[in-house]
Amino acid sequence: MASSIHSNNQPSIMNRDLDSIIVLPERKGKKIFLVILSMIFSGLIAGVIVYTWQIQEIRLVSADYQTQLANSNDEKKSLLKQIAILEAQLGAVKLLAKTSEQAEIISKVASLTALPAEVPIISTVTDINKFSSQALYKNSINGDKILFFAKSGITIIFRPSTGSIVAKS
Repeated sequence: MASSIHSNNQPSIMNRDLDSIIVLPERKGKKIFLVILSMIFSGLIAGVIVYTWQIQEIRLVSADYQTQLANSNDEKKSLLKQIAILEAQLGAVKLLAKTSEQAEIISKVASLTALPAEVPIISTVTDINKFSSQALYKNSINGDKILFFAKSGITIIFRPSTGSIVAKS
């Protein structure tokens, strides 16, 4: 009888206890697993959405930057054209000023001596030490003007500060 009580009653109690112990934790474990899995899945979906949104923002910013860059390139081209025009005008003004300065020097020298019928090459003495070995430049100083007439081979050194001819060959 002891064995029948033990065999009849015990297995049914154990089965109920085991069912409640085994089944409930499995269901709780499945629920926890499903909750964690759904949270991970939701996090992944949210991450993909945020990543896609950021990529879209980067594309918009990139497009705006490229538009600004294109506009700035157009502005740069326009400014470069204006600079080229201004440089050409400045060159013309410098040439005119140089020509008028040269004309003034030629006029002053022509009033002091007879000049050949040609346009001279005019330069300025900037370092007298370079010419110290040549007799023609012996009395010249920095700032003197050298008029060289190529066809006739005549060289005249003119001092603008005193308005006089320093040397002639």
